[in-house]
Parts: sequence; C-alpha cells; structure tokens
Amino acid sequence: ARDGTTPLHAAAARGDGRAVEALLGLGASPRARDVTLGNTPLHVTSDWRCARALCAGGADVEAIRDSDGLAPLHAAAAEGRAEVVSTLIAHGAKVRARCGGGVIERGKTACEIA
Repeated sequence: ARDGTTPLHAAAARGDGRAVEALLGLGASPRARDVTLGNTPLHVTSDWRCARALCAGGADVEAIRDSDGLAPLHAAAAEGRAEVVSTLIAHGAKVRARCGGGVIERGKTACEIA
C-alpha cells in the first residue's frame, strides 16, 4: 500500500491471529511501519493473540509511533484493549514509559491514559 500498511498490519488490525501467524511464517516483518503515522502492527492490533504472535515474531514492544510518540502499550490503553495491554506487559512493555504527546497529553503513562 502507498501508506506503507502491510498485510501484517491489516491482519493485526482485524484481529486475525491465523493470518498474523501465517504472514510471520512467510517472513513478514513485525517491525514494519506505515508511513502515515509510523504504526507497527503492534500499534494497531486488536487481539491479544495477535499481539502475542507479533511479540514472539520479534516485534518491538517499545516501538515509538512517529506521529505522536506513542508506544504500542499507550495505543492499546487508549483504545481500551485490556487483553492487549496485559500481553504487551507480559512481553516486557514498560508500564512507566511516558508518551511523547500528540492526541494524548505529553508525558502520560499507559495507566494514566486508560
């Protein structure tokens, strides 16, 4: 896609764990970023199973989104995705990390965002 969104981004966003696992098995990069916001598949995943597969596949749980300084944990907390939040924390996401600003007030932690 022109915006840099990959099939892995799309599968993660719709919560399709089987597609995420298949794409990772075919060599899709869990660290790929879209060019619009700098989202990785972890920033957009809607399902904890997808988050777990992405983490196991080498995704960076601390990847900072270019547009607003949010890590995947901040994005999941802002969207109310509690199971994704738990999965990211289990895979090493820093609970006390502060966001860079943008649509959410600069310096907020995921707990403050939720």
